[in-house]
Amino acid sequence: MKKIQDIPWSEKIKSEKVFVKKDLYKKLLPDVFETIGENMPEQLQTYISENTEARDGQETEVPVTNKHLSAKAKSSGRADLLIPFTTKNGEEHALWIETMDKSGKWNYEHHDQWRNKMWSLTDRYDRVIPVMIADKFDSNFVNNFDEWSNRGLNVTHAIELNFQKIEKEWGFKMTLRTDSYLDDKSYQGGLTNSQIANKAFYEKLRAMFENTDIEIYSNESEQTGGYYRVKYQGDWAGFYLRRSTLRNDMLGILGQNSEYASKYKHEVYEMIKYSSNDVKEMMRECGNIELTFNDAKDPQLLSKLTSVEDAKMLVESFINCVIDTK
Repeated sequence: MKKIQDIPWSEKIKSEKVFVKKDLYKKLLPDVFETIGENMPEQLQTYISENTEARDGQETEVPVTNKHLSAKAKSSGRADLLIPFTTKNGEEHALWIETMDKSGKWNYEHHDQWRNKMWSLTDRYDRVIPVMIADKFDSNFVNNFDEWSNRGLNVTHAIELNFQKIEKEWGFKMTLRTDSYLDDKSYQGGLTNSQIANKAFYEKLRAMFENTDIEIYSNESEQTGGYYRVKYQGDWAGFYLRRSTLRNDMLGILGQNSEYASKYKHEVYEMIKYSSNDVKEMMRECGNIELTFNDAKDPQLLSKLTSVEDAKMLVESFINCVIDTK
């Protein structure tokens, strides 16, 4: 029988980003996907085979610099590893990995980074695969990961990676600590209750605009995520509607890129030729609707409206008060 000796995390992790680039990227990603119970996407495999060296993670806050938006970008640093890739059906996905530093145990600082980056990356891609790796996760962090997943965000996978020495060879053991679908009642046909509610909301809203010059359209992942795109007189209207299950189903407005019709990029606000303050004032005076701007890391104009009838009014008011005034 081989003798197995557990190795302290700090003896293997001198730099979290070096570990991600040298060990995770080049050796351990297949084991990561096996641990989270997913097949490694073919497009991701192709990317890695064509790029033998991992690049730096991309900025996870959207830089906002154009003159039409009165906001300053807030930087929360770079992801340890972020690999965007396009699926066969044209959706933009991203593998996102964060690891603990040499202290090993997941802490509140890294948890705040996870929370902020989750908002930013989820808004930017059709689907994000978030993998958090540490020596140990306390149950309160695990419960928070699962709570966010069960309420409709991309599933966060928290993996405890324990290094081992097996005779003269290094080894490791991966343990998945999170499961978004622990409660069978919240899992129906692969969707959580909130995702099912978002799809039903989409169908009702779309039906309300039948035979009008406004069309509501979203692909499958956008529907379940609560993102509803808007066409006006046959063209993209320059914004989409957001239903946030983590914010009590409140409805928000975000700018929409014309060429890339899914999620926002920093240049989307070029399509709405007003600052956020101007838009808020126009909606207040013209539509009698109060909107709140959440600033650069979450650049949406948020209302206190929640119902599908409210959503119809918000879309119509935004078109009448903002889009038609250009």
